[in-house]
Amino acid sequence: MSFKKLSAIDIDGTLVNPKRLISDGNKAAIAKYIAAGGIIILASGRMHSSIRPFGIELNLPGDNIILSYNGGMAKTMSGTLLFERPVPANYGAEIVQFCKEHDLHLNYYYNDNLYVSKLNKWSDLYLRRSGSESIPVGDLSSVTEHPPTKLIIIGEKEMLDPLLVMFKAKYGSSLYITKTDDEYLEFMDAGVDKGSGLMWICEKLGIAENESAAFGDSFNDIQMIEWAGVGVAMSTGREAAKESADIVAENSQWTGVGDTLLRFLSN
Repeated sequence: MSFKKLSAIDIDGTLVNPKRLISDGNKAAIAKYIAAGGIIILASGRMHSSIRPFGIELNLPGDNIILSYNGGMAKTMSGTLLFERPVPANYGAEIVQFCKEHDLHLNYYYNDNLYVSKLNKWSDLYLRRSGSESIPVGDLSSVTEHPPTKLIIIGEKEMLDPLLVMFKAKYGSSLYITKTDDEYLEFMDAGVDKGSGLMWICEKLGIAENESAAFGDSFNDIQMIEWAGVGVAMSTGREAAKESADIVAENSQWTGVGDTLLRFLSN
């Protein structure tokens, strides 16, 4: 397998284990890959501020690009905004109103802050998983003048699956809607996904598609897994991600990313 100049890596379920820790194997392999001239792009549905600590742990330089919000934003490690594609404000307001009428928990992201109507078990769940603090504002209609970078409805799987179908029928090609976890239903602007974000970064850096790799484990990783020169899915991930990949990396010890990067270096 030829060396890939750039590797885009999802975080949760891919780079980190269930305790949200990067394994020693992944850390060591990433360091070797960077030393050999490789570029690491952390690509996650998380907020930029929630991704950056992993970049610090991996000693990524200040000009290194982070792809956040499922491809809705690209910023450097040092905080320079390269692009942002928010959800149009009118759609954000409609989803806020729907959630208000149906008593659904909604995460509303703006200016790399997370707003909720109130703190509850779902905001607690999100905090445990991502480390991101929620700002309770009472009525989310108070922030809808600002187009959200992303929205997430958080709730029971049995309730979210029919909502996914309903919202896709309602908004058609206006929004990108996907599930990233059993409890997360996410909304981005149309055309926003990790694949389009990865393509933009590669074009900016002058890296050809066949010189790139993408690592992921879930539904929101499929576009970048399919776009990259080599798409890598974790053995612990969703079947849909594995079906879209060129390589399924054994990840029972949470070293699937590192083991594959070392394969790039061996040729």
